Amino acid sequence: MQNMHQMNLGHSNAMIISRKLSILTKMIRVHSLCPNAIANYRYADSTNAYWTGYFTSRPTFKGYVRMLSGYYLAARQIEFLVGGSFTSSLEDPLGIAQHHDAVSGTAKQHTTDDYSKRLALGASQVEKGVNTALACLTSSKGTCMPPAVKFSQCQLLNISYCPSTEEQISGGKGLVITAYNPLGWEHSDFIRVPVNDLHLVVKSSDGSFVDSQLVEVDNVTSNLRKLYVKAYLGINTDKPPKYWLVFQASVPPMGWNTYFVSKPKGAGSNRMGYVSSIASPSKDTVEVGPGSLKMTFSSASGQLTRMFNSITGVSPNTFWFCYKK
Repeated sequence: MQNMHQMNLGHSNAMIISRKLSILTKMIRVHSLCPNAIANYRYADSTNAYWTGYFTSRPTFKGYVRMLSGYYLAARQIEFLVGGSFTSSLEDPLGIAQHHDAVSGTAKQHTTDDYSKRLALGASQVEKGVNTALACLTSSKGTCMPPAVKFSQCQLLNISYCPSTEEQISGGKGLVITAYNPLGWEHSDFIRVPVNDLHLVVKSSDGSFVDSQLVEVDNVTSNLRKLYVKAYLGINTDKPPKYWLVFQASVPPMGWNTYFVSKPKGAGSNRMGYVSSIASPSKDTVEVGPGSLKMTFSSASGQLTRMFNSITGVSPNTFWFCYKK
């Protein structure tokens, strides 16, 4: 306050003052000051343009940035453990995505497409380094050359696509799944991978059996898989996986755990998992919703076809569309 007093001396055309927030709030109430409309953020700032909100715009891009941020953290830890350097290709696009028009979702479509492209290219490069590093860390010989196990990651697992786990598991062949935990405490979660074999057992790294469950893949999931694999990779997948293999994994802090999936050798050593089946809808549509609000979905595509409120009688039209620049 003393500094402000000295600065105000000798200046008649300007004055520096300081007030507490409570005093400013009281002054606004006493003088009934109305906020100027121009001072508010203009969402419709030009013709045919509208700012849709920083916290809700482009949720898929926000989720992509968040997911890759966690992946980058885990990759940095693995990079340190093996003494390599392979994460810079993802570090730069993640930094660019922090621009106030990037992760906020207020950039134009072609600009957001460029952000996504940079992230995807960077993640693909880091993936190669992580695969090599995991082979080194899990090697029983403690060496990286040549790697005893070839790792691959399921980047399209959300659309039920993972070629490595969908291969037939023969008698002498098994599937190795390694889970890494970048957190500073032990973490347990469920691992779910698509498979085609029915009789499978899961063992942890200490040789103990792990309870598992096989869940049949439903028609909607198969159709979505075919659609998006074609869109992302440009290939046709006519044979979707038959089951989801689900089991619970427990991973130590900033460490990894390996699980082995195989077919039992004999009836005596067979510890079967639980097999669950999902009945395919017999009707063309499926209706869900509590009380008066009902939503109808297509059994074939899974898309929303109708919404209906039995109290108000309102049934708004639903549209699905996409656009290209």
